[in-house]
Amino acid sequence: ERILTAGRVQLDYLHLQLWPTELSSDYSFNQIAIVTSGLDPRFLGFLALVIAAIWISWGVRKEHPVVGYALLFSLTSNLLFPIGTVMGERLAYAPSAFFCLLLGYGMWELYLRKGRPTAVLFGLVLVSFCGMTVDRNRTWADSEVFNRTQVRTAPNSAKANYGSGREYARRGEFDRAVVHLRRAVEILPEYDDAWTMLGTAYADQGELHTAIQVYQEAVGNKANGAGLHYNLGRAYQLLGEYPLAVESFLTAIRMDRAFMQPYINLGGVYYQMNRHAEAEEVWRQALRLQPENQTVQDNLDILKRESQ
Repeated sequence: ERILTAGRVQLDYLHLQLWPTELSSDYSFNQIAIVTSGLDPRFLGFLALVIAAIWISWGVRKEHPVVGYALLFSLTSNLLFPIGTVMGERLAYAPSAFFCLLLGYGMWELYLRKGRPTAVLFGLVLVSFCGMTVDRNRTWADSEVFNRTQVRTAPNSAKANYGSGREYARRGEFDRAVVHLRRAVEILPEYDDAWTMLGTAYADQGELHTAIQVYQEAVGNKANGAGLHYNLGRAYQLLGEYPLAVESFLTAIRMDRAFMQPYINLGGVYYQMNRHAEAEEVWRQALRLQPENQTVQDNLDILKRESQ
């Protein structure tokens, strides 16, 4: 599937280089559909392109001994070995430089045969591409524009929907945030960060019971990060469900013993339950991990004053 999909993606790269009208900053799961069959038309198209390229190269090998595109793409193509991402425009930088040189060489050869009309046509193409560059650069105006553009160009990407949902949540646009975060976890059910942000969005609206349902649903979908269990514990803590909060904070600590916030809140729950000795023990554990943490030190000072 990796090799089949990598072949299909090569057609996408070629399309973007010939006419870059659908550029995107994100091609992550599940924006690029996985190819599962060697008979898939997209993979067969790639094979046909390879055969044609070999045939043409062999035919002009003496007059135009030019090589490089496939060689430059070999390391980032996923064909030889997996690289950890299906597709990314940055992965085509070196091959695209060769592609531009090859195109310029071809246009020069055509100019020698056809004269000025070729130069005029090529100039018009370059001017239009410059316009596309200016328009594309506006994508990075600010985080709002970036996330909006990203989810428009990659609507099936869990990462793009998460980024857009996070941006809307930051701006307090709750309904829009939920739509995109729900879409992110629908695409990738084990997406810890998206589940966490979705639950936080509900919690920030005071809908703690819904937030708890979200966190529980996340765990059921194998999204099992320490942050999820911490947020679940925090929601239980705010509702006064202290035993359940303790259980969630302890789970978060077991999953990530360097994660400071569960220690702080677990000690706080023990304190609220009048289990001061256990609160002190937890906060001292936290202080050993992070001696400069002022919040933990202040909590221990309060306990000390109350015990005197």
